[in-house]
Amino acid sequence: MPELALLQEVIATGGNVAMMVVAIALWKLDRRVVRLETLLEKAVKHEMA
Repeated sequence: MPELALLQEVIATGGNVAMMVVAIALWKLDRRVVRLETLLEKAVKHEMA
């Protein structure tokens, strides 16, 4: 899943919010939305920590 790898790379490099929004929008078109949102919640909490 290249999208997930891209998302993880964006988060790992400090999280460009615009890129995250684009990634979320792309994933909203996918059926794995719930799993992605769970990953994003964990990533956001990690970034905030």
